[in-house]
Amino acid sequence: MKRVLVIAYYFPPVAATGAMRPLGFCRYLGTYGWTPHVVTTTPDSVYPVHPVDERLSEKLPSTIKVEAIPYSSTLDGLLHFRKLIRDCLGRRGNHEIAAGGNRGSNVKTNGIENLGYTGQLKRFVLDRMFAFPDPQSAWMEPVLRHVGSLAKEQRPDLVFATGSPWTSLAIARELGCRFRVPFIVDFRDPWASNAGFHYVSPQLIRKTEMLERRICQEAAAVIANTSELRTHLTALYPEIEGKCVAIPNGFHADDFALLPTPEGNQSAQRVGIEVCHFGTMYMMRTPVELLRALLELVEEGKIRKAQLRLRFIGSWDVRSDECERMAQDLEKHGVLLREPPVGHQECLRQMAQADALLTMQPGSTLQIPAKIYEYIATQRPLVVIGDPGATFNLVQRHRLGVCCSNQAHAIKQLFTDLICDPAKIVARSEDATALFDYKNLTGQLAKVFDRAGGSA
Repeated sequence: MKRVLVIAYYFPPVAATGAMRPLGFCRYLGTYGWTPHVVTTTPDSVYPVHPVDERLSEKLPSTIKVEAIPYSSTLDGLLHFRKLIRDCLGRRGNHEIAAGGNRGSNVKTNGIENLGYTGQLKRFVLDRMFAFPDPQSAWMEPVLRHVGSLAKEQRPDLVFATGSPWTSLAIARELGCRFRVPFIVDFRDPWASNAGFHYVSPQLIRKTEMLERRICQEAAAVIANTSELRTHLTALYPEIEGKCVAIPNGFHADDFALLPTPEGNQSAQRVGIEVCHFGTMYMMRTPVELLRALLELVEEGKIRKAQLRLRFIGSWDVRSDECERMAQDLEKHGVLLREPPVGHQECLRQMAQADALLTMQPGSTLQIPAKIYEYIATQRPLVVIGDPGATFNLVQRHRLGVCCSNQAHAIKQLFTDLICDPAKIVARSEDATALFDYKNLTGQLAKVFDRAGGSA
């Protein structure tokens, strides 16, 4: 058996979306001749904080070694301090601007040129001092110190890292050099051109772009979790064309074995349609246009409580007074329910009982939310609100549901149509479920490992 060192900041028992992909791979790598040794961090060190589900760890074979390496929580305080400074400077919100708008991204770098030299210098100093290449940067030194001292017989044949955070990829590059073995990087999201990228100063943007390019060039292989992201990366770095592959996210088939089938779904007995969204609502995923559309339909008398119920199950971190006001109005009308997060298995059970499953993906054309693949496994129809791109392509290619733009008038038309004709959201494709089983996807990953020359 060959050994692979897996750098995964998010990993069970942390119940983060980013933990599901490395968990899925690690469960089955042994089947394909690779023994993973996982390096992650402790649940109390994870930034930002995520819930813990110990049952997720039980999915791993007992032979897999998992080391949780903590790091100083001082960084959290520094990041909070940085935010306070930014707020005091009167430029609140500018730190949530994407880098990469000058590289073909559809996201604008709002206001960078308006900061002035002094403002840019302040931002540069704050970012450089506290968080490069990301807020998890303080994790790098403890990992290198611990893992770099592995005995000769424990050293890996290959290093594999999944990001974000991008610190994980930088760690893989360094360990690959120290151990003199190939390293492979896995992009779960775009990096320098990510719409959620936090750097504003041009200097930090350029520094990030240079680091991304260097890591992609030096890696034995580069993996993207959508074909659209692969196309994006190879357009930026044509030299990686031959070693860049797309391996999508997936689901664990056995998680769904005991769930209700669509045919036995009791939700069909309910009056009206229940549409459910699972996961955190935040930043660009704000549902403001959706809520505006539904509130207008309610006020126009086109939606009543008996016809539609929209449920948000998960954390609600939408910091918008307008959004909160509309959400409360819809709750009073009985159309909207906001519910706290639930455990992973309970989450899957509720997915399987919904009439349709909602995904919000505005402003992102290269990404597909990881939960979509669990949505697919339930064989429930999808309702996707966002922009044409990777998620739309997936849904339309496999006839998984309906899509519409993140504009109130388009959303109004979509829900009007669904209420008048619920058959529009009937899932029509069942072949997609076999494509995204993590056991099959891990076979694709193992082939990449083998081609990278990871043998001792």
